[in-house]
Amino acid sequence: MAVIEELQRLCADHSIEELEAGWVLEDNLPMRKPIEMFGGKIYKTHRVYEKRL
Repeated sequence: MAVIEELQRLCADHSIEELEAGWVLEDNLPMRKPIEMFGGKIYKTHRVYEKRL
């Protein structure tokens, strides 16, 4: 939460309206929950599949 609070402060100080939080794994809930709590939206999903050759 300290990181998010600091980001909010910095964004307000510098009039930044958008941030990117890219490459967060879809099962990484400790990272995703705060991002989504502050209005972050998932706009792209990359997946890796395994296939035996």
